[in-house]
Amino acid sequence: MTLKELIMKYDFDSIMPGLEMRDDQINGRFAGYKEAFDILRLMEPDNEFHPEDTPHIEIRWQDSILDDGERWIDVYGASRKWENVLAKDIKVANDLDLTETEVLARILWEMTFYGFTPKQREEVFAGWEPRKEPHNQYEKALWALQLRMYKNEVRKKDRWFDESGKGCYNMDYMKSMFNKPCLNRAKRKRKYRQELREEHLERMAKHDNLIQQLTKDSSLKRQNVDFLMNVENVHKVNFQSHIVNREERIPYLIQLITDYYNWDWVDGTDMICLLRTSITAPLTEQEKERISKFFSNFSHLGLHHAEGTDEELGNDVSLTVIVAK
Repeated sequence: MTLKELIMKYDFDSIMPGLEMRDDQINGRFAGYKEAFDILRLMEPDNEFHPEDTPHIEIRWQDSILDDGERWIDVYGASRKWENVLAKDIKVANDLDLTETEVLARILWEMTFYGFTPKQREEVFAGWEPRKEPHNQYEKALWALQLRMYKNEVRKKDRWFDESGKGCYNMDYMKSMFNKPCLNRAKRKRKYRQELREEHLERMAKHDNLIQQLTKDSSLKRQNVDFLMNVENVHKVNFQSHIVNREERIPYLIQLITDYYNWDWVDGTDMICLLRTSITAPLTEQEKERISKFFSNFSHLGLHHAEGTDEELGNDVSLTVIVAK
């Protein structure tokens, strides 16, 4: 049986217990898995495998044994493009006693390890690529600081840089680090100050990047969300409808955020709710009202409602929720 055939046999609710068994940190937040499940049901399989990929999905005991003597059940062959994985046959080891829903839950967990949508996966992989230019002034200052710290710590003969200009360590230097004498008090204090500065710049760069994302093609202006630069923590959650008929998109989104996501964690001072649609399928007043009704439950926070556009959405709608504290 192929993954596509298996996934069409069940609804999402039937695999939720299997996901809880596999992911002990899920805490009732199933929305991302639900989105991935529905994307896969709408997606057509593609039999063109990567040359290095296997033609099947295999579920078996992991080869290595952990230090505490435990062994993991692992999934192999499910980390490629989703269209390819859908076309694969599923093979389960004879010494495993798993139901079909448990098998499906394990495969879904593996496929979503780097993101709950193909786009999220691409963004994660793109983030691993070395960047030659900083995104904002804080990243620019951060890179300069890290370069100074690198030059302070690494001897000139041991330095080399990758194509992005990031300082790297050779193996000889890494070995010598274990034999270095302790720093004197002045150098320890300098390193401590530099690390505090590095932490501050990383946070500011992250928050500034978020503001750029929120204000791009949306009704939010920089002055509306500039307060994010002065908060300690920012939590971001994304939701998106995955439907065939446009009239189903808001009921789907409401179901995601009410039935498949646990909001008990929400604690802060401000909440931003940004809804995006394509220009050709804007929100109706009734759709806006249904979303606003749910978020009225968080009236104790400073609520900021906004709308934006994303032409890749087609008839779907996306919701970005930011909680700041």
